[in-house]
Parts: sequence; C-alpha cells; structure tokens
Amino acid sequence: MSTVDGTWNTVIATPMGQQSAVLELVTSGDALTGTATQNGVPTELVDGRVDGNDVSFTASVSMPFPLELGFALSVDGDAISGTVTAGPFPPSQLTGSRA
Repeated sequence: MSTVDGTWNTVIATPMGQQSAVLELVTSGDALTGTATQNGVPTELVDGRVDGNDVSFTASVSMPFPLELGFALSVDGDAISGTVTAGPFPPSQLTGSRA
C-alpha cells in the first residue's frame, strides 16, 4: 500500500467559491484508480498515475456544467495539496487531509 492510498477530504478554491470533494485513491504500481465524490455524486478517476508521493488523474463532471478536471497533487504524510485545472479556467488550489 502506498502512502497515497486512502480517503481524502479536500477543498478546491475555485473561481465559483470553495468546493468540497472526497477523494478515494487506490494505487497499484504506478497506476492510480478511485473516485471523487462531490455533493454525494461519485465520479470515476481516469488516466491515474502515481510517482512516489505525487499523483495525477482526470475526472469528468457535469455540474454545474460539463468539464474535465485535471488533478496534479502531492501527498505529505496526512496532508494532500496541489492544483486542479478545469477547462479554460486558471488552475485552482486543492488542499486536504486524510480522513
């Protein structure tokens, strides 16, 4: 099991205000799978990669409008942080902690 594996309570500081999401991350070698759940709606993570304590993946959302989100995150103990890109918008900061 990687230090990345687990459940993470996160907040993304977006142009539309703070958005909470729960990430469930599972690693297998350099592959990453899992879900991102926001407002009770889970979304499967795709194209997941792990490199030590760094992870990247994408997720498609439909609310408030269809967007593909790109995550580039780093784990430090029980903390997770990084950026989330959403279509044409500037990157948003993500912070969180292990549940």
